Amino acid sequence: MNDTSRPSNMFMSWRDLTLSPLVLIGTNGAAVFAAWKVHQQFHFGLFAGVLTYGAANVILTVAFLRTLVALVGFKDGRYDRIEHPWTFYFFNLHSLVLTTNLYPFYENILFVPSTFRKWLYKLLGSKMGEGLILIAGEIHDPCLVAVESDVIVGTGALIFGHFYTAKRELRLGSVLIRRGALIGVNAVISPGCVVGENASVTPGSILAPETVIPAGEVWSGNPAQKNLKLSPRNPSDPNDPL
Repeated sequence: MNDTSRPSNMFMSWRDLTLSPLVLIGTNGAAVFAAWKVHQQFHFGLFAGVLTYGAANVILTVAFLRTLVALVGFKDGRYDRIEHPWTFYFFNLHSLVLTTNLYPFYENILFVPSTFRKWLYKLLGSKMGEGLILIAGEIHDPCLVAVESDVIVGTGALIFGHFYTAKRELRLGSVLIRRGALIGVNAVISPGCVVGENASVTPGSILAPETVIPAGEVWSGNPAQKNLKLSPRNPSDPNDPL
């Protein structure tokens, strides 16, 4: 079946409509089977059975996602749905399984407190630095995001490594949050961005794709720009009027 046969469907193909549901059924079915086998062995009650299913679902989902990333190897770049149908599909599948099977851990901080989210994202493929990293926001594409040590990501902040264009393109861009950076509440970090060491993005600000914030600067707004009142003066920068 040719992907061009349904031009009105810009971001999905027959693969998304047939293969993806089978993957979801397979991972969840395997988790149910594992919980049933444990119940047969130990005769747990209903609550323990639900917990067993949840644990099995997380383990199987993480294993599936890590295997998918290892086999496909999502790299920065532009991927047209017609020219790169399988890369386009596999990334869609990765996003679907991640947000569907692990939805409670992404949307409910009670399941994974901010101090422990570092380990969740590390399991899902993010590169995490040593020491304390507080993540109260969300990382939607863990395999494309690297966070160094002593970083704080505020509540509701969103870090993601992909977006789609009106030309049926999937664009992937790695994100790097350097040591000591602060991402404010409800801030958005787009694909390809670099937040420098000890730099800050103020609450509610949105970084446009491929924005690079130098070390120590404060950026704010939509699209975010250097905040001259809050950033330290840089006499060597001819564009710094302070």
